[in-house]
Amino acid sequence: MGTSDEYLNYKDKLTTAVGASHVILRKGKTDNLSIGTEFSDTRHPRTAAGVTDDGTVVLIVVDGRQPSISNGASLADLAYIMASLGCVDAVNLDGGGSTTIWGKETGVINHPYDNRKFDHEGERKIPNMIVAY
Repeated sequence: MGTSDEYLNYKDKLTTAVGASHVILRKGKTDNLSIGTEFSDTRHPRTAAGVTDDGTVVLIVVDGRQPSISNGASLADLAYIMASLGCVDAVNLDGGGSTTIWGKETGVINHPYDNRKFDHEGERKIPNMIVAY
C-alpha cells in the first residue's frame, strides 16, 4: 500500500489498484490519520481494506450515525479495529452512506446510513465496489 506521492514508484508494477482516502496502517503502525481534522476525529460509517502478515485480505464495514446500531468510527478507531484483526497494512475506503456490505445469499448485511432512509430499501446507488468471490 502506498500514498499518491509514491504512485510513480509503483505505477509500472500495478495490475490492479484501488484508491483510498488514507493509509491508516503501514507495517503495523498507524499512518496518515490526520488527527485533529473533522474527517479523522469524527465517528462516521467507514469501509476499510487491509492485509495481514500472511497476505490475507480483510474487508470490513462499520455502520454509523445510528445510535441504536452504531456510532461509527474515527480513523484511529478504524486503524485499531484493522490491527486487532491482524492487519499490518490498511486503508480507509469510501464511507458514509456508501458503506455497504452485501452477501450473495443475504443481500445487504449491514445497516447503511443514508440521510433519507434507515432501511434496506433505500441503499445508495454506488458506481464502484470491491468483489470477493
